[in-house]
Amino acid sequence: MGSTTTIPQQNTIITNQIQWTNLLNQMNPQLNAGAFVTTTVDFTTDILIAVIDMERPNTSYTITINSITENQNNITVNISTSGSMFGYNAGTQPYHIVKIPKQTKPFVFQ
Repeated sequence: MGSTTTIPQQNTIITNQIQWTNLLNQMNPQLNAGAFVTTTVDFTTDILIAVIDMERPNTSYTITINSITENQNNITVNISTSGSMFGYNAGTQPYHIVKIPKQTKPFVFQ
């Protein structure tokens, strides 16, 4: 992902259109054209989980939501990052965003 400014590294739950629009506005839409399957979300039934990595020096870095598991008291989101010094030398900021049904339990990121 490229952006005109660095978006703070974060793991976040997006529960409404204002939060979603704010995040989309921080991203450079020209570089992200076609990057999303959809940007339309019905927040009465769904939420978004967004994990955004720190800015990286090249294109080899990724961040991935490996699993989302509902436990008795919470929902665990397992994430991982990877990368190396190989790749195109261009500043990037990896992210992964998924849509899931609305939840009431708290989220824990690992």
